[in-house]
Amino acid sequence: GTTSTSFTTRDTSIQGAYAGVSASGSLLMTGAASFGSPSGLFHISSSGTFATLVADFSPYSGGVAMNESGDVFIGYSDATGSGNDNNIYRYSNAQIAAAIAGTPLDFAAATYVGNLGVSGSLAYDPVENRLYAAGWQLGSGIAALDLDTNETYTHTLPGDGNYAVTTFSDGSNGYVGWVSRSGWMGGDTVTYGYDFASSLPVPEPSTALLLTAVLTSAMFRRNRCHA
Repeated sequence: GTTSTSFTTRDTSIQGAYAGVSASGSLLMTGAASFGSPSGLFHISSSGTFATLVADFSPYSGGVAMNESGDVFIGYSDATGSGNDNNIYRYSNAQIAAAIAGTPLDFAAATYVGNLGVSGSLAYDPVENRLYAAGWQLGSGIAALDLDTNETYTHTLPGDGNYAVTTFSDGSNGYVGWVSRSGWMGGDTVTYGYDFASSLPVPEPSTALLLTAVLTSAMFRRNRCHA
């Protein structure tokens, strides 16, 4: 609330820091330990203790988010044709805690969550239990993954692309916020906005399941008639 606010600086030892999420005064970050090296997952405590949690996660850096249980979601970013590009993976709270204590993780320890076609920015919505993803791969919009149903949906929004997505609460309601810019240079147009998390619908799986059941029933009856 004031321009005279002082900030505490910490040495992260990351030359290519990309994305971060705060948790109880500490910070989880994706990025490269040195320019040209693969992207990893790192942690710095409120006291300034730095730890490498995953040294080599993906060729390039993706977004990172955390749910209320302390599970960490991280986006895989790749352009080498490995088949993992834009996949979203999860490390459990227990895995993260062990890595902070000194037992580093590797890519194989991660659990696959889903693929939203974009991995540049991730955010978790505790109200609807959804993951949101955005970035240059998707362009004008944000993608959502309902973690209860595994249903996905893309929300088209005003702006030119290069989106970043976030979630927040005012104490009563949950919101999804987003920002986009028209390019990568200074002076580009910036567009931003937010909405209630409950206003961004993800298709319910019941509709698709009901349609499948109707078609299956129709085929069964037809086969019996011709038997």
